[in-house]
Order: sequence, then structure tokens, then C-alpha cells
Amino acid sequence: TYSFRVSVARRFSLVLFCIMVVYASEVAVARLADPSAAGSWLRFEWLGIALMPAAYYLFSLAVLETTNYRLRRRRWVGVIVAAISILSAVDAIFGRQIVEDVRSAPLVSWLESGPLFWLFAAFFGVAILLALFNILKARSRCLTNASRRRMNYLLLGFIAPGVGVFPYLIALSRLS
Repeated sequence: TYSFRVSVARRFSLVLFCIMVVYASEVAVARLADPSAAGSWLRFEWLGIALMPAAYYLFSLAVLETTNYRLRRRRWVGVIVAAISILSAVDAIFGRQIVEDVRSAPLVSWLESGPLFWLFAAFFGVAILLALFNILKARSRCLTNASRRRMNYLLLGFIAPGVGVFPYLIALSRLS
């Protein structure tokens, strides 16, 4: 909590919030006795999934800003990514364009993909790639070997949260 004044720490807490929402919802769905009650938890899970691209991109901007890089255009991209993420979250929770009805198998429940799911998946991938390019740019601006080494550690751990929260069952449900 002592470093919460640092923008990198605040933005990283957004990434952790998204992960926490996704995994807490998964735990809640797994504990439900009635699969029909899983719908509200699965839609709440989408709050974390839909906000993850914005959290990732804003975190990468904060890391890039620590290297004294000017972020004029990248900030506008951040606003656009955040707006699309918020709209996606609202639609996933209340609408039916990204995700539709609950599907259940013996041990798992998921939401069926909606007509705009693949557009959201493309947006998710593009936002993660843009964030990755920002981290690579920050790494290239490092002046010392120690800071480059720390940036390498960050790069290694950067992909895991995005890969961990992406809803693969929804993507695979349309293929079967």
C-alpha cells in the first residue's frame, strides 16, 4: 500500500482486480449446486474479462511513462481501448451481443458466444499486442543492464494474466 501513489502500482492493481473478478466468479460457479443459477456469476465474470484489455494497456502506458516517453497519441489510444472495454463489459453483463445464454456440461458452465464475440476477441488480442509493444518500447529505452533485466522479467510475466482470463470455452463452443 505504500507504493499506491505510483501510477504503475495503481494500474497493476487494475490488472489484479480483473483477474480477481474472473477467478472469484469461477469459484462461485463451481460451488453452485444448480447450474441454472450460474448465469449471473458468469456475466459478472465478464466484468473482469471485458476490462482486462484496458487494464493491460493502461498498465503498459504507466510502465512506458516511467522511461520519460511522451504518450500523447498513446493516451488517446488508451481512452479508446478503455471506452471499448467499458462498452463490452456493459453489453456482456446486460446485453446479448458478446455473450448469450448459459450452457452447461456435467462439471462446467459457460456462456454461449454472441454475434460480436469474435469482434471482442480480436479487440482483446489487438489491445494485448499494443500493450506488449509498449512494454517492449519501455525495455528498449532502459539505460542500464539492471533495468533491462527487470523489464525482461516483466515481459515474461506480462502475458500470463491475459492468457489466464480469456474465455476459451466460449470460443470453442461455436466450433463444436
